[in-house]
Amino acid sequence: SPLGPRGRSRMSPLAESPRSQASGKDMAAQPPPKLAQQQAARKMLLAIRGLSSGRVVPTTKMYVDERVALRKVVTSWAADIFKVQGSVLPDGVGVFGAEGMLDLTISLGSARKFLPVRDGRPTITVTWPAAALQQQEQAQALANAAAAAARAESQKDARDARAKETREAKEAKAKEKRQQDIINQKRKKQQAKEKVKAKKKTDKEKRKREENKLKAKKAKEEAKEGEKAAKEDAKRKKAEEKASAKENAKRNRTAKDAEARARQDGAKGSGSSSDDSSSSDSSGDSSDSESEDGVTAAISKYLDDSSDEAAK
Repeated sequence: SPLGPRGRSRMSPLAESPRSQASGKDMAAQPPPKLAQQQAARKMLLAIRGLSSGRVVPTTKMYVDERVALRKVVTSWAADIFKVQGSVLPDGVGVFGAEGMLDLTISLGSARKFLPVRDGRPTITVTWPAAALQQQEQAQALANAAAAAARAESQKDARDARAKETREAKEAKAKEKRQQDIINQKRKKQQAKEKVKAKKKTDKEKRKREENKLKAKKAKEEAKEGEKAAKEDAKRKKAEEKASAKENAKRNRTAKDAEARARQDGAKGSGSSSDDSSSSDSSGDSSDSESEDGVTAAISKYLDDSSDEAAK
């Protein structure tokens, strides 16, 4: 609306105070002095006094461009005071000057001569009927109720949306948790399988190591037994060889002794038969042959007796 807080106009820069126009960066854009005087001459101080039964309406003071239409000034004021929407005033509203009702189509400068001066300002009096005020209040109440209902609906929609988002977030979280539980269960099963497989592998390796140890131990024992058997065989062979050598030596000695005895016996036999040496040649040859056979038989008998004694 063209009227701002405290009754100031918001219609155009011409309605602002000269001091505000001269502030800040607008100092460089100030118009020439003559034009500024002309623009200042187009503005006027104004007061609007409202009358309404059952309600105290404060007088609004403003600084307005006099070229603005009177209807626009009044509707802007009514929008701030009575919250009227649009440029149409309710029925029964009267706008009065010093000589009666004013024509709202003329400019403020044209209506200036019809306005009474109060507290140094031309003053417009606006009468606002109670029915219009009540109707306006009802309309405002309905608008407020509609706005409240809209706000409540919007809040309800927002709450429903938040609840839906929360529910969807919970469902998504629960679904994610279920999926994670399934993944964890699969991982646990896989870990259990791998653990069992690793245990089987470890047990197999352990059994293999134990079997290798047993085989090594058995091979070692067999090696020891073989070595022991070899030693015993070597010892036995050595003993047998020693016994055989000893037996052979004994037999040789026995044979020599037997031969010596046989020779002695033969020598004795030959001495006793020396007187018969004059026997015939045939008798001599046969006696020599008999003596040699007796020596051989004596040696054989001696060797047999020695073998029997050794065996015993």
